[in-house]
Amino acid sequence: WIGDTHCPLMKRGYVDFLLDVKREYRCNRVFHIGDLADWTTMSYHEKDLDLYSPKEERRRAKRQIQTLYKAFPKLEILEGNHDALPFRTARTFEISSELIKDHNAIWDTPKWRWHPRHAVIDYGGYLAAHGDRGKQGMYSGIKNAKENFMSYVQGHHHSLGFCHWYACERDLIFGLQTGCGIDWKHAAMEYGLVFNAKPVLGCGVVFGDGAEGYFVPWRY
Repeated sequence: WIGDTHCPLMKRGYVDFLLDVKREYRCNRVFHIGDLADWTTMSYHEKDLDLYSPKEERRRAKRQIQTLYKAFPKLEILEGNHDALPFRTARTFEISSELIKDHNAIWDTPKWRWHPRHAVIDYGGYLAAHGDRGKQGMYSGIKNAKENFMSYVQGHHHSLGFCHWYACERDLIFGLQTGCGIDWKHAAMEYGLVFNAKPVLGCGVVFGDGAEGYFVPWRY
């Protein structure tokens, strides 16, 4: 499970790390937890208008996304809250969704399979969601696992990377936080400078249709 990348804010070398993990753990399927792109220029929060234009942000983001696409041409991805910003903006200005390009058209990633925002995907032995729904805050991964009585994979919370286990008399489940691949020193991440907790870089690995989950940290 690839963590939030927020392109063009993805940390240099993150794709190489992901490829190393894929080889080491012999992964046969690859997923992205969501927030592929950042869309700083479309944010509903205060933004730095001197950073770059929407056109330039998309150009830079697409360049990084194409490196991901080349490395992982077959990928399932969950739409994150940042990925949804172009569609939210269109709705705000009353533009029909029929006039808006879909994600694969925007990023030229025709083989990727997208799941809609707030979706919880059942992979048989575990559930996966972006992380902007359900329980929030510290340890939200294992909280959502308990809430759903099933192992749970999520991202969204950049400063969290772990796999916590919970056992009861009848079952053993885990809550996996994927970490992320964000360069927190990028100018667009300036808002995070006031927080001591920084993004935890890494990704998640799930074995045996949910039998085991691991967080793999990236010590770049």
